Amino acid sequence: MKSFKIITIGLTALILLGIAGAVIAANYLVYTPIGPISITVPNNGILVLAGSELSCECTLPTDQDCSDAGGAWHVVPDPVTVTWSGPGTFTPQTGTSVTWTAPVATGAATITVTANDSPLANDGARTASITVYVIAVNSVEVHTTDAYNDNGGSGLNDCQVHFGHTSGSGDYAYPNVYLEVQLTAANSSVVDTVTLPVTSESSTTGIKLGFTETGTNTNIYHCDNPLHLDTYSSTSTRRLKVLNEETLSVGGTAGPEVDRGEVATITADVGWWIQDYADAGADAVDYFLDKSEGSDPDPYFWWDGGELRCVTVGSTFSNFVKNVGNTSSSYPADFLFECSHGSSGNIGHFGGSYHIFKPGGGTPTIVSTDWEQDIEWAVFYSCLVFGSDRDTNPAAYIAYWDDALIRTANENNAHGICASCDVLWVAPTEEHMEVFCEMMQGNANTVVDAYMDSAIDNELPMYQENVAALFHDDNEDDYLNDVTPDTTDSQMMYTYYAGDDGYGDYWNPDTLSPLNLRAFTPARSGYDVVCDISTDRPELTKVLVRKANPNPNALKTADFKSPKRDNCGRLQLRKTPRLSGPIHMSRNEAAAAAVSFMAQKGGGMPPDAELARVRTQMVLQYDALDPANTQSQYVKKGLLEYRHKINGIQVAGGNRGDSILVIVAGDEVIGVNHHWREFQKNIGKPQMVISAQDALATAVANIPREIPGAEVTGYSITDIKLFYYGRPSPAPTHTLVPAWSFEVNQSLRVYVDAFTGEFLR
Repeated sequence: MKSFKIITIGLTALILLGIAGAVIAANYLVYTPIGPISITVPNNGILVLAGSELSCECTLPTDQDCSDAGGAWHVVPDPVTVTWSGPGTFTPQTGTSVTWTAPVATGAATITVTANDSPLANDGARTASITVYVIAVNSVEVHTTDAYNDNGGSGLNDCQVHFGHTSGSGDYAYPNVYLEVQLTAANSSVVDTVTLPVTSESSTTGIKLGFTETGTNTNIYHCDNPLHLDTYSSTSTRRLKVLNEETLSVGGTAGPEVDRGEVATITADVGWWIQDYADAGADAVDYFLDKSEGSDPDPYFWWDGGELRCVTVGSTFSNFVKNVGNTSSSYPADFLFECSHGSSGNIGHFGGSYHIFKPGGGTPTIVSTDWEQDIEWAVFYSCLVFGSDRDTNPAAYIAYWDDALIRTANENNAHGICASCDVLWVAPTEEHMEVFCEMMQGNANTVVDAYMDSAIDNELPMYQENVAALFHDDNEDDYLNDVTPDTTDSQMMYTYYAGDDGYGDYWNPDTLSPLNLRAFTPARSGYDVVCDISTDRPELTKVLVRKANPNPNALKTADFKSPKRDNCGRLQLRKTPRLSGPIHMSRNEAAAAAVSFMAQKGGGMPPDAELARVRTQMVLQYDALDPANTQSQYVKKGLLEYRHKINGIQVAGGNRGDSILVIVAGDEVIGVNHHWREFQKNIGKPQMVISAQDALATAVANIPREIPGAEVTGYSITDIKLFYYGRPSPAPTHTLVPAWSFEVNQSLRVYVDAFTGEFLR
């Protein structure tokens, strides 16, 4: 009975399968068709880079034939082989999982897989196919924002990206860049996506990133997320290793040159209380770049703020120079901040004895190529790096800085140097660097403009505006994250800000004589007195004063940043001017605007305020190689300083006490510095002050400490008078003392207690 059923089923199957004329013999064989097949990887319609490798996978169909061999019906598996075909090559040719190497030719490509059974029976073959699009990268652009509109929409081709910044948050402090590529032969009917390899010279394997087409058939693709330039590569965190200026490539097509954006900060052993200010300037740069300090060699900073660069003369400093510029000892730096003492055309070290260092010469000699490996911009926060603003022959600093850092042949030349063209007052160092970094953030200002403007936009503007920059004219428009290419030979532009009434009426630059291009001569040592030495010795007392704060409600205005106070209560109010370029108001119009502003928005002008000093921020620029024929100069900002008197004696102003400074630019007031104290009462019995001559001896003994380099370069005492002196203080009430004040070089002032003869700091 069992055999009968099997035969019946077998005969029925033969009939149903349409096997006509089958021979019924001792053994029966029933043929079944091969099962369905499909390609599971990749998906239909994807984009594939020409010449790239792609994994291909498919299902394995079955072929179940039947046989009665042995006297009973049973299933006989029929082996199936799958074979791949299409343009390009398959490795191996057969199998459910192979590697396809795309052809070089671009365009639609059909990939087919065919299933055949063998050797038991030859049923009809099964096939499955997909169409992919073989594409090529035509061009690569790098942008610094996800707006993709840098340089008018053309990207940063042949440019570099520098100076990473994460706005105070994030896991990295390296630059974010946004990639844009143009492709050929993509699917024209949909918005395509594609994964492409991104490589650098330091990472030839690179990482793979996703790109999405900007619209149907635009052939323009944006990287889905920003790429982070770093010291190692990782697809998972979108980091690409870039250690120096390197070409970035996408899909094998070379794009622009990019850079990781390294920063080196260091200070000299400047000694005494000044060291804290110098270190704070370096720390301000560190903090802005959102990078914690580390030991040398740190992969981001070579020497951190606070680490001295030349405690051992000729040793530490030489190592620092090589670390900045020598890839064998550390990653080269793009941006250098250095704070120390200096003299004309040099930077140096002050401690016990005076040592001068300069690129290409000095003691010790420093090889220029050590500096030039990768530096783009350098800030030398030292006195007289570019000499004195209107009296230095350009050839002097060209020899020191241009020849050593900027124009040496066959090097990655520096783009420019920001430094001083006079004596610097060290106290504003930290704030200057903080404001400098803030002004560069988000490409709000160029490197040159940020440094120059930040020199005057701090709490001590009357003592900090003589700064300068030497740079290629090609690099004048360098931004924080948009740095133009290196250049080897172009105009060398020199610009500086200065403002001293002793040179003339800076409010009207047309009245100024051209730059004095006298031959450069070494500075003399010592000092001279070019003003009268008072013989008066009045009887005075100390005075008690109370801090007078403006009404904070009057300062609330949408145009200005939030009022800022330092730890001594000095208030700052700032806004960005609507107009750039020369100031439009006359001196009298500016004074009227200052009084009006203080009455309306500044909390009111104190009734005893007197306009004590008017200075302007003078801009002069010329080609350093042809200064006589290329000079241009104009006034950018006006500074009006208001002070007051107690008992007929002026209270020390500027950085040493009371003053209201109103800053004017364009046709409006753009800033106020405010520190004011009201007289309460005299303290003690009147007593005679020491003579100005005796106080002068104390002053000149301390000036080299207070104004580093003054003794070496020489200086003049340009004014001597009595003040009531007191540093800004957080206390609501405190005491002012009579003090003899000595003005140095028509700029900085030092003070000697007129009762005790003590030098005041």
